Amino acid sequence: MERLKDPLEKFLRRLGLKGKVKERRALQVWPEAAGSKLASVTRALTVKEGILFVQVANSSWAQHLTFFKPALMRKINRNLQGNYIKDIHFQVGLAKAPAPPPPQQNEEKPVLDPEEREKIRNMFADFQGQDIMKEKLMEIMEKELLARKQKAAAGWHRCPRCGTYAPPGSPLCPLCQIQGR
Repeated sequence: MERLKDPLEKFLRRLGLKGKVKERRALQVWPEAAGSKLASVTRALTVKEGILFVQVANSSWAQHLTFFKPALMRKINRNLQGNYIKDIHFQVGLAKAPAPPPPQQNEEKPVLDPEEREKIRNMFADFQGQDIMKEKLMEIMEKELLARKQKAAAGWHRCPRCGTYAPPGSPLCPLCQIQGR
């Protein structure tokens, strides 16, 4: 009997998303890989092109963690069952990007139009897996598209360098600003 995750992994690999999903999972495994003491003074922020960006409490911790970078990457990649994290960048005192404000009570929440729903359905038309998994994946895609619409309605825009969303009033996304790109 095929495990539930096998068809999902095949589907994600076919879409070219398996590596991206594994990279994002690195954010979840960071506390375990770092251990409780390091996890208490750090926070995994994001992964971009195989680079894990981690916020640290101060420059002393950033310096200390650079010595453990190879061991931390091995632990994370072992947990991810592959070589998905190629480097870790430690950043001191990064500010969190502001979340999009919730819609005002008199504002309408964004909704998907029929063409958008049809596009999502077509993406999964050839999916050979369990119907419940197919439904969950379509639900995830719909939520992601709605979140993008909400950000756009709140004034967020695409970063001209990497294409992710940047908060209102900022020309670049937080990562591109950090990297000085």
